Amino acid sequence: MSLSDVLKEFEKIVGKDNVSTSEIDRIVYSFDASEVEGNAKAVIWVEHAWQVEKILKIANRKKIPLVLRGGGTSLAGGAVPINSIVVDISRLNRILEINKKEKYAVVEPGVLLDDLNYELKKYNLTFPVLPASHKVVTISGMISTNAAGIRAVKYGKTRDWVIEIKVLTGDGKVKTISGKEIDDFCGTEGTVGIIMQAKLRLTEPIEKTSISMFKFDEINPMIEKVIELKDKVIALEFIDKLAAEIEGLEKTNYLFAEFEGEQGDIKDEDKIKEIWRIRDGVYPSLAANGFPIIGDPVLPIEKMGIFLSELEKMGIPSFGHIGIGIIHPCFRQKDLERKEKVMRLAIELGGKLNGEHGVGLTKKEFVEKSYISKIRKLKKKYDQNNILNRGKII
Repeated sequence: MSLSDVLKEFEKIVGKDNVSTSEIDRIVYSFDASEVEGNAKAVIWVEHAWQVEKILKIANRKKIPLVLRGGGTSLAGGAVPINSIVVDISRLNRILEINKKEKYAVVEPGVLLDDLNYELKKYNLTFPVLPASHKVVTISGMISTNAAGIRAVKYGKTRDWVIEIKVLTGDGKVKTISGKEIDDFCGTEGTVGIIMQAKLRLTEPIEKTSISMFKFDEINPMIEKVIELKDKVIALEFIDKLAAEIEGLEKTNYLFAEFEGEQGDIKDEDKIKEIWRIRDGVYPSLAANGFPIIGDPVLPIEKMGIFLSELEKMGIPSFGHIGIGIIHPCFRQKDLERKEKVMRLAIELGGKLNGEHGVGLTKKEFVEKSYISKIRKLKKKYDQNNILNRGKII
């Protein structure tokens, strides 16, 4: 059966207007935030879970690869199609339940984090994992990459807040999963299953925070301050001097420490919002100024000084969640040799290359053999026809 014949079957499920092979749609959906180029064969927009189930059954029968896409915010090429059909789930964006008493919410996969937290304000609740892409990132994208965020020192990563998920496995089975089995799908980048619904643990928002901002000419004193503060704060973020200069700040290393309560030097809410606006804007500024390729290695604190010093020597700007060891070095498009050198250095120092963005396409050559083995086993268990997100991680 030809692709056009398969797409006609999909049209019967979602309607003709929700299936496209136009050049502009295929070009747009061949990229994500990583700027890696793929090849979208077609684009399908879905509005109901049953539509995804039917599409996946046909895809399995015809051996048609699919890539599920939410906000397209992947910085590792996780939503880039490799000769695949893209299924856009952003319209599956309903908040199904908010339980104030038991502090949980049930949501569809395309719900945006900021939209969820806007609704939760009415209940004096919040989903506290806060990546810099919080305005546009979907809940399913956060689960698929096990995203961290600015307040990861206190709140951990997305996995820590997932109670239960309903998934559609690659072979078309619907499963409701809790406990350890969630790890088969959280952080595996949509390669073995589609997250169709998530039950999330919530917490009450912190009433008052304050921030202290520190500046350091040298790396090692900054690392000493990180060690001193990391058990006392809810957020610990840094911007190195190269990134700071590009952002339009004084050329020095910045450390932002956010406290619960009024221990910090800066207590004015507007000034605190401005600091986080600056922090959220670092990567967009770097990308706009020629450094769009971003990494996310996680390093042990005792080796952090060596790593950051090497980045500075090489002229590679960086920033990140230093309180949990995640660093974001940024590279120019043609900087592949230096990127490889940095990735190898992180491994040599006892680090891992996937702190929160996923492996996707950009880090495949650096993946540990044990992780490759894990994904292959999960593929065999859940997606024997290799339908979902083909070509990622392995």
